Amino acid sequence: MFVAGLFASSAFYAEAQQTKSPSSITRSLAAGDKHEDCQLVRAGDSLHYDFTATAALEFNVHHHGSESGNVTYLFGPDDVDSSPENNNHAVTESKIICLLWSNNQSTPVRLNYSMSILGTDE
Repeated sequence: MFVAGLFASSAFYAEAQQTKSPSSITRSLAAGDKHEDCQLVRAGDSLHYDFTATAALEFNVHHHGSESGNVTYLFGPDDVDSSPENNNHAVTESKIICLLWSNNQSTPVRLNYSMSILGTDE
C-alpha cells in the first residue's frame, strides 16, 4: 500500500515538473527519478524520437509482450546524453512502445525530448 502511495505521489510530482509544447517536452529528473513515455504504434508505422540531456541518463526503448508481459528492448539500456543514431523504430504489428529515462546521477538532470509516429505514407 505504501508503494502504491509512493508511486501516486511520484506520478503527481512528475506531472508537475513536466512542461509541454507542441513539438517537445522538457522536464527535470531528480536524482534517482525515472520518466517513461509510451505510445501506441500501429502496424506499418514507426516511432521517431529525439532527445538531449544535461548529463548522461540511462535510456531504453522497449515494449511489453502482449500475453507474456516480457520486456523486449529495442535499444539499451545504455547511458547516453542524446538520441542514439538509430532513433526510429518501425513495427510490423501494433504495439505500445515506451521510452524510459532513469537518472542515476546524484543531481537533477534536465531532459528535452520529442517523439512522433510516422505513418507508412509519410
